[in-house]
Amino acid sequence: MSTNLLVFATAAFFKIAGSFAFWTWLRRGASPFVAVLGVGSLVVFAVALTRVDSVFAGRAYAACGGIYIAVSLVWLWLAEGQRPSLTDLIGAPTTFPRKFPKTGLMIVRHSGAISGIPSRK
Repeated sequence: MSTNLLVFATAAFFKIAGSFAFWTWLRRGASPFVAVLGVGSLVVFAVALTRVDSVFAGRAYAACGGIYIAVSLVWLWLAEGQRPSLTDLIGAPTTFPRKFPKTGLMIVRHSGAISGIPSRK
């Protein structure tokens, strides 16, 4: 479990870094070389996500989503110097996936929507 969290956090960091590279290239006028670094970062993100202990890719993506939001808020604060707002801090935990082993159901909450995803062992 803790290994998966580390992989999710690593994947989220590289996804954010890669996306931010394109942001700085296209919106802030950075060198196209920054975009090339962003592509490399997004490749590392994709490879890292394959290291998660999950049989189904969709379940790994859903779980990564909650971690991605938390890491995004850390990025916002540390890399961009913008403190997360109160609504950021209240909303982020609602996106974390919760698995209920007795029911075989994984609940993913995102943007107020709740969906049940059947889990297979």
